[in-house]
Amino acid sequence: QFKAAINAGLGGNYMLMKDIDMSELGTVNRAVITGNFVGTLDGNGYKIKNLTINSTATNSGLFGQTTGATIKNVILENTSVSSTADNVGTLIGESNASSVTNTASTNANVTTVGGGTVGTGGLIGYLNGGNVTSSYSSGNVSGVFYTGGLIGLVSGTGNVSYSYSSANVFSALGGMVVGGLFGGGDSGSVSYSYATGNVTAGSGGFAGGLVGESNMSIISSYATGNITGSSGDLGIGGIAGQSTGSITSSYSTGSVSGGSQIGGIAGQSTGSITSSYSTGNVSGTSQVGGIAGDSSNNVFYSYSTGNVSGNSEVGGLIGRAYNGNITSSYTTGSVSGSNNVGGFVGFNSGGTITSSSSSGKVTGSTNVGGFAGSHTGGSIDNTNFWNKDSSGQATSAGSAIGKTSAQFDAMTPVTSTWNSTDWDTTFENPVLKAIKNGNINMQTGAEATKNSCYALKDMGLNFGGELAISLDSISSAQSAISSIDKVMTYLSSKRSDIGVGINALSGRLDTNSTRKENFISSSGVLKDTDMAVESAKFTKQQILRNMGMSMLQQSKNMQTSSIQQLLGL
Repeated sequence: QFKAAINAGLGGNYMLMKDIDMSELGTVNRAVITGNFVGTLDGNGYKIKNLTINSTATNSGLFGQTTGATIKNVILENTSVSSTADNVGTLIGESNASSVTNTASTNANVTTVGGGTVGTGGLIGYLNGGNVTSSYSSGNVSGVFYTGGLIGLVSGTGNVSYSYSSANVFSALGGMVVGGLFGGGDSGSVSYSYATGNVTAGSGGFAGGLVGESNMSIISSYATGNITGSSGDLGIGGIAGQSTGSITSSYSTGSVSGGSQIGGIAGQSTGSITSSYSTGNVSGTSQVGGIAGDSSNNVFYSYSTGNVSGNSEVGGLIGRAYNGNITSSYTTGSVSGSNNVGGFVGFNSGGTITSSSSSGKVTGSTNVGGFAGSHTGGSIDNTNFWNKDSSGQATSAGSAIGKTSAQFDAMTPVTSTWNSTDWDTTFENPVLKAIKNGNINMQTGAEATKNSCYALKDMGLNFGGELAISLDSISSAQSAISSIDKVMTYLSSKRSDIGVGINALSGRLDTNSTRKENFISSSGVLKDTDMAVESAKFTKQQILRNMGMSMLQQSKNMQTSSIQQLLGL
């Protein structure tokens, strides 16, 4: 009925009223909803279970294609989709300017082999514009081009927020693009989202813990899975394999390994990286760094603590700094390599580096420095410093200053200039306030101590984030307004859902009230009937008594008269 009804009315509004078991369809050879769906489906919290698709057609999933549609509150469970064509997902193959909210695909198994050349995702294959909010996926996803745990490819200013994936992601062939959340992002943004699955790339491709190839804005998001490439890969990163967009207030904790251009945040970065950090170990062959393997843009207020190893152009923070400004950043992990090895940067050929530091052990063969291995262009001035004792290196390329451990510890920390609105510096290494403890924390009174804390999981989300609100400056107030707007938009969307529930409950209460009134009325009728029966019984007894008394009196009279007659009276 579900399949027939929606295929017959692609513009209709639908709501599930019970779970649906798709196993009765057997294995289908294309999308369940084959036309272009433009209507609304509200899953109402019910599950669509056990769907199996084995397709050779473009656009495979529960919905093959949607345009301007609204899909919300849908839970897919135990879905398996295999295809040899483009755009493969469990929920939607190709989503155009549609809204997907509060949806999930659990224990998914998605595989694209052969000719699939666009998107393969745990939830959506190809997102072309539109929004995905408060949604997640789990399971395994394997594809041959753009492959992601949640979405294969995001394009056309598509926006994803408050969403996550725990799916493990694999590249079936070399030269592909894979990511823990999405394979590729041509434009748009991802915010307050994360991925925890492991990502495995084929030779010669891009791979990222969050996004494989990103030209989008990544904001307040993180990845914790391990990212594994091969010696032939170009661009493997804890957040993004290749990033031409911006990465802000984000972090990665998993290990990252591969060939060339390997970084804890971004493997190859031509976009900016701001207020971000990496704690996992990073290893590769060339251009390997704790934050970025190859960077040609700005890096501000960032740090890495993992160990970094490679062959050439290996640095604690940046492997090769080709261009851009790098400032107020630091690294503490050990660095090892062969050629062009530095505690902070392996090879600086055009970057301007200021107010930064390194303190990890540094080992290598040629062009090895406590702060920089080689410096052929740009600037490394004397506002930078490194720990000579812990690094084991007394010299460095550029003009950075070496300090003893005592001198290093006495220096004003790099983090002293970091924005307290973004960072909590009470820890040994600062943590980002925007994604900490899994809560939204909002100031709700005139005083800074007047706060209300809302757990995202209590709002139907499973997200490790915190939204901190500050009114200390005009810019922070504007940011606060934007953040509050996002929360209010979410709450408004939930309010309509709650309203539906309230209306349903009110209807049931009205029905029960009517039933109660009918029961009371019936009870009254029954009591009246009982009273009438008792009254009838009483009246009957009275009549019988009166009749008996009358008959006795008549009998007595008759007896008196008969005696008198006998006596002749």
